[in-house]
Amino acid sequence: MNTIFNINNSVLVSEFVIRALNVTETLFWFDGNYRLLSKPLTSSILQSLFNPQHNTARRHPQVQSQQDLNLLFSNPEQSRSPFAAIAGMFSCLNRCCSSLCSNSFDQNGPLVANPTETDFLVVAQDGPTERSNNAFTQQHAGNFRQLTNVQLIQQSLIELPDITPENFEELNALELLIDRADENDDLWLPILMDIVVAIPLGNPLSEPVIAIIIDQLPNPSRGMFVEAAKAVLTACNELSTGITRGKPEKSQTVKMVTQLRNLLVMLGVLAEKYAGPMSTSLFTEGLGLALLELLRASKNPLIQLHAAVTLEKFAKTGANKQMLMRLNADQILVKIEDALCSSDGAGTRKQNKGTIVDEYRRCQTGFCVMWALDNVFPCDGRKYSVERLDLSGVNVMLDVKDATKHLKLAPDGLEIRNDALSFESVRATCCARGSGKWYFEVTLFTCGIMQIGWATDRCAYQSEQGVGIGDDPYSFAYDGCRKLLWHDQQNLPTTHPKWKQGDVLGALLDLDKQEMTFSLNGKFMKSVQKMGVRPDPSPEYYKTAPFYPAASLMTFQHAMFNFGNAPYKYPPAMNFRSLNETGSMTDEEKKIVPRLVVLEQLRQEHDVDSNVPTCVICYDHTPSVELLPCKHDEFCNQCSQTLDKCPLCRTPIEQRVPLKHV
Repeated sequence: MNTIFNINNSVLVSEFVIRALNVTETLFWFDGNYRLLSKPLTSSILQSLFNPQHNTARRHPQVQSQQDLNLLFSNPEQSRSPFAAIAGMFSCLNRCCSSLCSNSFDQNGPLVANPTETDFLVVAQDGPTERSNNAFTQQHAGNFRQLTNVQLIQQSLIELPDITPENFEELNALELLIDRADENDDLWLPILMDIVVAIPLGNPLSEPVIAIIIDQLPNPSRGMFVEAAKAVLTACNELSTGITRGKPEKSQTVKMVTQLRNLLVMLGVLAEKYAGPMSTSLFTEGLGLALLELLRASKNPLIQLHAAVTLEKFAKTGANKQMLMRLNADQILVKIEDALCSSDGAGTRKQNKGTIVDEYRRCQTGFCVMWALDNVFPCDGRKYSVERLDLSGVNVMLDVKDATKHLKLAPDGLEIRNDALSFESVRATCCARGSGKWYFEVTLFTCGIMQIGWATDRCAYQSEQGVGIGDDPYSFAYDGCRKLLWHDQQNLPTTHPKWKQGDVLGALLDLDKQEMTFSLNGKFMKSVQKMGVRPDPSPEYYKTAPFYPAASLMTFQHAMFNFGNAPYKYPPAMNFRSLNETGSMTDEEKKIVPRLVVLEQLRQEHDVDSNVPTCVICYDHTPSVELLPCKHDEFCNQCSQTLDKCPLCRTPIEQRVPLKHV
């Protein structure tokens, strides 16, 4: 098995590829060259890096010997801390290899010593950012094709941080996986089951990778969906029973929680992608009961969170929602809301004991449950959250009218979440303009890919195309997961550490100097983004342009904004202005009306029986058309004529067939 490390960026490639005792050769990108190391040399390097006399090894005393190293490689679930340390340790690989390889690495040339050809080879002179065209890809594509599906799934997790809308095709492992599924229809369900076992906990990109893989897989047959329904129900019952009723060893608990999390994410993505008849074939009563039981009884915040998200996604299909209502889903959700949220409707979380990570997972669950009750599951006797809010001190919110369609906003307009497959964006209702320094903060409930910063009124984000804040000439953003500053689809690496759950991002805009910078927990980064360094738009434009706080979130990401309505946690040591001081909104403008209320208003205005389904686009006419080949039938004829692709599954429309009962 081949192994790839990007030394220039100190990137830890993946746990599954660092098992040096099981690899035949290891490929390093170093000083402008790919170098192929044999198994003995790889093993020597890693053992030296883990030597107790090495500074990093002293910080991880559990790895001090060959026996510890063997244990580390055989138990990756127990080794996140040492594995995370490997990335930093590779920054000193040159010095380490010098002693091991007789100065084989040299900054001025590919090789200066005399290693044997089987130990050390230069493979390519191209940079790692040109993998799709360089000699490495041509020479070693065959080795990638020999990887199992599980390994390709894990390799996709490695490649994702380097992917942008322009180079999405460079997800080489994903492309190979999709090719296999295209060539063999029977691989669809096995690949889903491989996803369940392949994706690890602890990586902030785990959930997005699951979503991306399933979204790119070819569409299965209805029969395959029926098989999937049986398989996922069996897996869900086995894993949930093992966690909630059994007393497994700690290592087994981690394994079962990991696989159950992956299974729930997978189910949610399938429910969203195949909303309609195929979703109903997957969502059996047994699966509904299993999900509700996980939501009600699971003591693991991660499992409870994804059970809530998955239930809400299945409810996008009317038949599934009706089944969930028969199973009293609304009453279970109300009990969860009472346990996790305050009664003021603001989503203020009740304090619970546990780790910071678990606490923020509970925060996310509380938000998701409250949002579902406001927008999906009607519940008699429960007031909508917006009716219980006191927003008298809030003068700036995230603009629900300027948000992309799948972004979830809290009723106070300060908290956002994205559970859709697209890259969702939003701007605030108030802007900074003219002169002075302006500041706002964002508390991160998750630590995945988000681009947060400032955007002018000309910024045009496009969720389906993956274009967000920082991806055009009229916006600037920071992504602390990938440690990149973004502007006009160009990125600038930073030396700041990766952000974590609970971190507070500060965004400081200096209109006098025409620059902006960001802080993490009060520590400002050295890198500064300058405006007007390119001819278009000109520096003159920025002197009068309105700058709105803005953000784009990848799937399963969550954040809360503070524009000055509450005390800042890390205010900068300088004079600055808060948007909440200058913003102004009427009480009516502050109301984020729940979708259930909007739907009911439309039905009353048009005298539509509430028991009669309506077109999911206009909410006016009854559904009258079935789209082929996907067979979604939730649209009226007028709306269907405006569509090129089905909005539920994005399948190109080949034919529109009138429904027989209309």
